[in-house]
Amino acid sequence: MNKVALIVMVALFASLCFPSCIKEEVRLTRNHKKLIDSLTALQTTVLRDEMDSLCDIELSERIHIYTDSIVQVRLEEIRRKIEIEAYEQRN
Repeated sequence: MNKVALIVMVALFASLCFPSCIKEEVRLTRNHKKLIDSLTALQTTVLRDEMDSLCDIELSERIHIYTDSIVQVRLEEIRRKIEIEAYEQRN
């Protein structure tokens, strides 16, 4: 990479980064604040409904997985007990 390209890249990087650090004071009008509040309330309701449905789906999937896991553990316990009883009957 030559020096000119490096200088251009550094200048571009600096020009993109430094202006974003300057804070501009933004004053919202009462109407803007009401609009933001109403949009936030609407989106919160929509997102809450979506999140609830996703949680319900995930919960039902997890219950199925956990139930299968518990059943497998119990079946293994039963197999071990049967093997122990069979061994004790032979001896």
